[in-house]
Amino acid sequence: MSSHSSRIVPATLAFNTGGTPVSPAFDDVYHSASGERGPWGQAEEVFLRGNGLLGETSRWRGRRHFTVLETGFGLGLNFIATASAWLNDSGRGEWLHFMSVEKHPFQQEDMRTLWRRLARDMERKLVDELVQQWPLLTPGLHRLEFAGCRIKLTLAFGDAVTLLPKLALSADAIYLDGFAPRKNPELWSPRIFASLAKLAARDATVATWSASASVRDGLAAAGFAMRREPGYGGKRHQLNGVYTGHIRRAAFTPAERRAIVIGAGLAGCGITHALTRRGWRVTLIDRHDAPAREASGNLAGTFHPVMSRDDNLLARLTRNAFLNNLRAWRTLHAAQPFAWATTGALQLPSERRRGAGLPPVADWPPELVRAVNADDARQFTGAPLTDGGLWFPDGGWLQPASLCAAQLAASAGNTLRIFATAVDRCEYSQDGWKGTREDGGIIAEAPVLILANALDAQRLLPAHSLPLKAVRGQLTHLPADALPRLKACVCGNGYLLPALHGEIVSGATYGPGDTATDVREADHADNLRRVAEIVTADLSSLDAAALNGRASVRCVTPDRLPVIGALPDPDAAATTPSRARRLPGLYCATGFASRGILWGTFAGEVIAAQIEGEPLPTEKDLLAAIDPARTLKVAASSGDESQKRKRA
Repeated sequence: MSSHSSRIVPATLAFNTGGTPVSPAFDDVYHSASGERGPWGQAEEVFLRGNGLLGETSRWRGRRHFTVLETGFGLGLNFIATASAWLNDSGRGEWLHFMSVEKHPFQQEDMRTLWRRLARDMERKLVDELVQQWPLLTPGLHRLEFAGCRIKLTLAFGDAVTLLPKLALSADAIYLDGFAPRKNPELWSPRIFASLAKLAARDATVATWSASASVRDGLAAAGFAMRREPGYGGKRHQLNGVYTGHIRRAAFTPAERRAIVIGAGLAGCGITHALTRRGWRVTLIDRHDAPAREASGNLAGTFHPVMSRDDNLLARLTRNAFLNNLRAWRTLHAAQPFAWATTGALQLPSERRRGAGLPPVADWPPELVRAVNADDARQFTGAPLTDGGLWFPDGGWLQPASLCAAQLAASAGNTLRIFATAVDRCEYSQDGWKGTREDGGIIAEAPVLILANALDAQRLLPAHSLPLKAVRGQLTHLPADALPRLKACVCGNGYLLPALHGEIVSGATYGPGDTATDVREADHADNLRRVAEIVTADLSSLDAAALNGRASVRCVTPDRLPVIGALPDPDAAATTPSRARRLPGLYCATGFASRGILWGTFAGEVIAAQIEGEPLPTEKDLLAAIDPARTLKVAASSGDESQKRKRA
């Protein structure tokens, strides 16, 4: 996929003579203007009532989670109406999930203009939050939260034909609300209906204002029992239905919301926070006497997405994590402040790619990334540079230990911390998982176990043969006056962060197989050479022997992608990771390499959603890229090669 083909083309703000918003591209209106209650009446009568979501018999009553899937977000009328009805229902469940696909979303300012004309007083707070949180128009999934995280809106920006098969969710209600079938036939095609059927939960309902025979027959062919009902706002009929087709095997559901998390670094604290926000009780175990004592204990690190010419898996994963983390961190920081700043981050071309140039970014929103020349690079960063690069305005630095502390503070009411305690073994029985000491004493028991302990996960799960490797990295702390004007992060063959507590963090070295954490003069000298490749400042007066720094061990996989999710049964053969049988209640988050800041919060949301059966916050192909089951294939392949060499 090229950068151009992945570009999101925004909707054009336009109105007809009656003042109703219209799409010039599809020559159709965004909502009904007829009926006593206009667009609100259509949302409530066609979609809410059509899916059985109004009144004392609402289908979401008594449900821990209820998930709505929509084709065609448009202005968000159906979402606002659904969220408002859910909040006003005293018998509602615990969480409402709303997933909506939109190929041509509006720009934020256009959304503000549209809602000034439409909002009712009762929905004003929801509307203001929607507009305020409105994401950058980039392809993929964007998760927004409302009502103290009880309502989760996931916006899937892109073509529904290609996006729907990539979504991971189980929909209880489906809203079909695209432009008219004759105006936008792709959105009402057999491919779309087949994709919706694969995403439907048991007894899922579907509703649409369209009464087209082709829509009715297409949905029926996909497994929906359809019926025609009286329409709204001058339309004679509408369609409602129930899914009666094949239902996938139910996912693992723990009897109690209790979990053991081993490891209290960025991964473990991110997972603990994600679970406790959902009402879970977590026992957090770490062999050190405090959180963030290993790689997460570095003074600071940088965060920004990766860009590529073909918008590859790594680029899409880091963009998803980066954009969703920013929203999550801002919410957390408002309640539990921690040390971070979106100073901006500059990515310089590496030596091996200098001749090829930087990935083209003209089609991406400038609020995400833009190419800058050397003059602009110097102005934005305050660093003496000879090259331009890619500028990420919302990139920046973060102190990992402070993020961990904030996440644990927010989780305090539901978290039992057991520190300075090493887990010797993890065992499973019918009652769940338990972690034991070397003497066999039980440290903790719970239905769910999550390993977030980097390389040590290999020791606790030897049968999985997780292909994790140790890579030592040393950071060097420069005095702030070495680069007195540095105000943003600069990343090249190494990186430089603005001064924190009087020190500029630079680095880092890369030592495969080295697990020692002593601070070495030779590594400081190596980092100084890296700095000299980035900036033109004269640092010859700095003595490597006199500099401060810190060394830690990164955990790396062969493909440099993290391992996040439900662990497979190593004794069960599978042709693909998606078909792998999973061990009940066992998950891991490891292999973060040098991107722990990005992956920690992201891993928490992925694993918590998997455990809870929520819509996943990223697409299936990206989940497959980080799936622990892929490592079995790597391990098996390595074993096959080993056997071949022995036979030869």
